[in-house]
Amino acid sequence: MKEKSDVAVGVGGRFGLTVELQDMATDVQWFAVPPEGTGVKDPIVRPATGKSGYWFSLVPAPTQPTTMQFLVTFNDSNGKRRGMEFTANLPPAK
Repeated sequence: MKEKSDVAVGVGGRFGLTVELQDMATDVQWFAVPPEGTGVKDPIVRPATGKSGYWFSLVPAPTQPTTMQFLVTFNDSNGKRRGMEFTANLPPAK
């Protein structure tokens, strides 16, 4: 995995993240650890060549900035399973 992008905040309190993967990455899976007292609602994974996006809502929506942990796993071009953990800073939901 190369790097993650900034967090995007969409209408209705949805958040989105994009990570850059190896061009031939397959079987991409996202695992999210929501902030204490919240849950992930309506997660959507959007794969693209060399990238993967993850859009979701938190319930209840955060009213203050918060952090959230993620694990993204994928198979590289050799079929080896790889993964990366990262923490994202989430702004308050709109």
